[in-house]
Amino acid sequence: MTNRDDILRTAAVLDRAQKEDLPVCDFASVHHDDKCVDAFAIVMKAKLAQARRKGRGGWEDCDPAELSRMLREHVEKGDPRDVANFCMFLWCLNQPIT
Repeated sequence: MTNRDDILRTAAVLDRAQKEDLPVCDFASVHHDDKCVDAFAIVMKAKLAQARRKGRGGWEDCDPAELSRMLREHVEKGDPRDVANFCMFLWCLNQPIT
């Protein structure tokens, strides 16, 4: 299954929650962009959890230049979840992509 399929499936779950009137949030006022961001955050978290199970971690203490280098490597690998996670790391450290 592709990353896009994961996002669309999660967006469908959020849509279903709206239709079933589940108390997740006020979906009537939630824009499709926001639903996609929420869905993407879910798959980003899943990708991070998978990496932690493999023993990866420590981005908080990593040199931002090294994170930028790894970000660029992951752009070439093609998985948007990894790219987004590296962007999130840099954003949380208040650092630009260098």
